[in-house]
Parts: sequence; C-alpha cells; structure tokens
Amino acid sequence: MQKVLWDRRLCLKILDQMQIPTPKRVEVNRDGGPKLQSPEFAQHVKAMSGVVLDGPEDGTGGGAPITKRVELIDDGDTWL
Repeated sequence: MQKVLWDRRLCLKILDQMQIPTPKRVEVNRDGGPKLQSPEFAQHVKAMSGVVLDGPEDGTGGGAPITKRVELIDDGDTWL
C-alpha cells in the first residue's frame, strides 16, 4: 500500500473516501490521473479503501480527463 502514497491525487481520493477531512483543492491532470501498476493491486486498493479509479474496467486508472489549459492571472493570484 505504500505505493499508493506516491500519487497525491490517489492518496487524497482515499482520504476523501474514508471521510477524513482534507483541504479544498484543484486537481489538474496532465497524465490521465493516477494509475496502479496491476489489476490485482487495483483490487487490493478497492478492497482496503473502496476507491475505484477512472479508466479501464480492471481498475488500474489513467482515465481521468486531461486538463486542457491552466493559466495564472492577476499576478499569479488566480488560476484560470
């Protein structure tokens, strides 16, 4: 399960699923979202946390929409 901590998006998704308070955030995906290395590991994560990633039916993830454009405005104070 330590490998889950390598991707902040996946770690926060698990914390949200467990109803552990986390700061509000904006998620920018440039790579299709978190991915797990095997269907077996995806099943283990699902069994332990209830989290299922977007993507292939095997649960390995990588199917989150890619953010098309991110821009800082107002001298870097606002994301657009």
